[in-house]
Amino acid sequence: MGQLDKIFNRSMSLVQDAFNVVSFSLYAMAGFELKETLTVLTTHHALEPEVPLDQGEVFRLMVEDDVPACDNLHKRVNGVSRQNELRMLLHPENAEKGHVLVRNNEIVGYSMGITYWGHTCCASTRDFTIFATRLDKIHGDLAKKPVVLYLPARRYP
Repeated sequence: MGQLDKIFNRSMSLVQDAFNVVSFSLYAMAGFELKETLTVLTTHHALEPEVPLDQGEVFRLMVEDDVPACDNLHKRVNGVSRQNELRMLLHPENAEKGHVLVRNNEIVGYSMGITYWGHTCCASTRDFTIFATRLDKIHGDLAKKPVVLYLPARRYP
């Protein structure tokens, strides 16, 4: 990592499946350190019933202007920036569409898709539940692709 730090001068995160011990050891030799474990949940349908939105809450598609607020939320919740990834996932050619949950004009949750390459970040468990009960709106046809949720084990043991 020392050489990469010199080149890019910023931090990097990696999600690694624990069963793949060969690549895990290679990443360790490259300087990556284990920070936390993840709980993995897989489903083919949204949780029911759909959590109703309260007054002042809006669930809508993400737009480019939402990126700074979404990135700030992710930094506050997880301690790292995902600004570049957010901008990349918002590209018009990307099949996944981002969604945001806005409460009183503040973004309190967002999802950049819930397949392997996407991610979701929320300020509270209730906010996450609002997304989880709308998986069909976010993901489309759930019967064709399983939804994989990677949750920090420290929060969702």
